[in-house]
Amino acid sequence: MKNQKWPLALAISSALVLSGCLSSGGGSSKGGNQAPGTETAPAPTPQALTFEGTAAKGIVLGGVVRARALTATGDKGDVLAETTTSTTDGSYKLTLPASYNGTPILIEVTRNDGTLIRCDLAVCERDAQGNPSVSFGQNFNAPADFQLTALVPEVNASTKTLNTTSLTSVAANVAFATLKATPSADLQDVIYGANAKVAERLKLGGDLLQLKVVDITNAKSVADADQAVNRYNLMSAAVASSSTKNMVEALASFIDEYAETGIADRAADGAQGLTLESILEQALQIAKRVEEAAAQQNVDLGNGLAAARTDIANAKSEAANNGSTQPSQGEVPDGIGSKGIVAVKQFVQQIRDLANLVSLEENVLAFQEEVDMVAQLNDAETRVVTKATGAVLRAIAQAVEEVQNGSTATEFAYDSINVTRDGQRYSVKQQLELASGDEGQQIPVTIDVVAVGSFANETVREGDEEPNWWDVGYQDNYSGNAQETTNAKADLTLLGEVFSPTVVLNIHEGSHLKGTLQNDAEYSWERWYESTSDENSSSSNSGDRDCRPPLKSVQR
Repeated sequence: MKNQKWPLALAISSALVLSGCLSSGGGSSKGGNQAPGTETAPAPTPQALTFEGTAAKGIVLGGVVRARALTATGDKGDVLAETTTSTTDGSYKLTLPASYNGTPILIEVTRNDGTLIRCDLAVCERDAQGNPSVSFGQNFNAPADFQLTALVPEVNASTKTLNTTSLTSVAANVAFATLKATPSADLQDVIYGANAKVAERLKLGGDLLQLKVVDITNAKSVADADQAVNRYNLMSAAVASSSTKNMVEALASFIDEYAETGIADRAADGAQGLTLESILEQALQIAKRVEEAAAQQNVDLGNGLAAARTDIANAKSEAANNGSTQPSQGEVPDGIGSKGIVAVKQFVQQIRDLANLVSLEENVLAFQEEVDMVAQLNDAETRVVTKATGAVLRAIAQAVEEVQNGSTATEFAYDSINVTRDGQRYSVKQQLELASGDEGQQIPVTIDVVAVGSFANETVREGDEEPNWWDVGYQDNYSGNAQETTNAKADLTLLGEVFSPTVVLNIHEGSHLKGTLQNDAEYSWERWYESTSDENSSSSNSGDRDCRPPLKSVQR
């Protein structure tokens, strides 16, 4: 059995067939041609989708969690799933019905009788005299109007984690404000963009929905977290800090302010309100509280918190010395949402399709002529090895997606698979014991797989130049159109092997997953003003007023 070979190139071609022609969600798309001599597999039967998450501002204990459908304009639809958060760590699990079709969803966390919030600030509530009544690490009753939200662009079989936090709530309100101003905008694009903007503005690497949530009042949890996770959780706590408001009120105020204008790096002379600099300072103060708690709990925090604190201190110094006083909601990185084609997303889906292909026995059987060990496909070790290979490819795909979405992490862990990154080189090298499904037999599996990624995205735009609609001084009627062509390429080279004591699955040098995509799109826009006098205004000023939000970049 040691010499058995599996030519993955053929399996890869078929995986591309299973994923169908690549699509950008608009315009015309080309790519994903069917491999010669293969047939398109029948559409899979819809299945319920389950994901887990944590509700945190700080940790929410016994809260109500609902997943809702959304209309194309972002209005709330039917409740798809409902549960409650854990009363110990704020975790939850939701299962979307088989009828769910992959469209964006809203996750809401609200209070119930007995819902508690764990304070993750120095002070979360004060009494009538202004003295602290709820401090770091203490639980308090969630107020009647408490709510956290998260907007999710899509859920699929590979979605494992979707958290709902103060920062996902900020991003959700940014998205809703964008949809209100531009009701014709693509909902999925808006959600991708809003989540990416908040992560970029606060200098967080990774996906807001999937960055790990930890209870920063629990020193052991902090000790087990790396730099990126600790920074994310410190920043998520810091945005709700205020010397005059309780924590929930401060968070609501910050969410509204951010959705309206964003935040500046530093305050202009005499200006009030949160800035990136002040949020970073609050994060440093919270880190001190964590260290004090660790000392009381006799816990060694390791290097994760110290590295996060250093990173935050450097960012604060940069904001104070070189930052802008102009507020910003953040920038959408290239390749996210409406800023361009998500080439990596299309590419990652191909990897997932391949992973699903090799992990399901019925799909492996479809390649009997290509697999030397067909006669023993029912063998327990063969099933374990193919499933382990599928898990490895899914883990690499998830790491690729996180990095292309902005993560700077070099280590990732998904379902017991550890992925290490060095630039665009992703490797998995570990030993596992996996259950065969036959009377719980545990089979040792060794994994040694390397993947090297290459990505390119080029966009050419011709036609009228779109004005800056948000310039308050812009008051001209205007319409126009433009044509945009984007060519995207993605390539992942695979090499390695996965083996048990008697079965080897080799991935030979030269095996590739490749994706190409061409998108042609046409955009048009229009906007007009009329002069009115606001007789009911308490201000003495009157004049031109914008009577219609911009219909911006309407894709045809």
